[in-house]
Amino acid sequence: MSQAPRTSGFRVLVASSLTKLHPGAGRSPGVVDLPVIRDPLGYPYVPGSQVKGALKSLLARKLKCMGDKGRASCGGDTCSCLCCLLGAETGGEGASALQVTDLYPLLLPAPSAEVGVVYVTSPTLLSYAASILEAAGRGEEAGALRTAAKLTEEGKAAASFEPPNGSVYLGLERIEAEDNRSELKSALEKLTALYKGLHPLYETLDPLDRSLVVPEEDAVSIVESLLHRVTRVRLDRLTKTVGEGFLWTEEYLPWGTLLVGGIAETGFHSSHCEACGLLKGRSSIDVFVELLKKAGVYNGKVAYIVIGGKESVGGGLVKLAIR
Repeated sequence: MSQAPRTSGFRVLVASSLTKLHPGAGRSPGVVDLPVIRDPLGYPYVPGSQVKGALKSLLARKLKCMGDKGRASCGGDTCSCLCCLLGAETGGEGASALQVTDLYPLLLPAPSAEVGVVYVTSPTLLSYAASILEAAGRGEEAGALRTAAKLTEEGKAAASFEPPNGSVYLGLERIEAEDNRSELKSALEKLTALYKGLHPLYETLDPLDRSLVVPEEDAVSIVESLLHRVTRVRLDRLTKTVGEGFLWTEEYLPWGTLLVGGIAETGFHSSHCEACGLLKGRSSIDVFVELLKKAGVYNGKVAYIVIGGKESVGGGLVKLAIR
């Protein structure tokens, strides 16, 4: 494996769940049999490996690089480029030229009796998105998010609308909130380019006018309350009864969740990169975008991927943009 010249290659990945989304953690001994994966703080997220695997499988199918047993083949110029950028199927062939970071929710839609729909976030989620934007050299947008993250320092939620009677109900939970329209909308205006065109919900119910930053001490429990839990059942075909292990509960992020992560050039080139003619004198991210377009899955604005199947424990349709 050779190390390619160091670059500052890093782009922002923004995604929106078009269906309820299950970035799975596998089985759990708790009440929920199939929970979403969470970090040590308790926040749900989509592992970068799930996104990378979904993109790799999609490209392998569309570019006719799918070999035996559903694995990507690395023969030929185009398929060599795929294995260079996203990694070969077998170990020992070198690191991939690109890595995908974990995608964390930035805005989670929630039902509200007073407002209809609000978009919930927290100082930690805002700070994670800010760190991604900083890595991509987008300091002004990152600074705006960090400003928004400080609006809850008094212990009350910050709203980009006028909370009736100084509070907002999320389901049955009452959240004390202050009207921070001027500060919060000023900060979030710089982010409209990130979510524009990603979901019909954002067009009819603009997050700019419906965002709620909840205090960090309450954030994890509030986010937990916004997750969907669905109990599923499978009947024994012979007895028409529920058999042992045929009743289970799955957990989902709500549809319309806005997620933010990044795609980065690692600085490494495997032997497959030497056979990739598209890579000569070009950045790995630019070649990746070209492969997406060549496969007919990216129009320069958005792509659609399925989180789930062979490459991940989970399921859900996601609309993805490289910003």
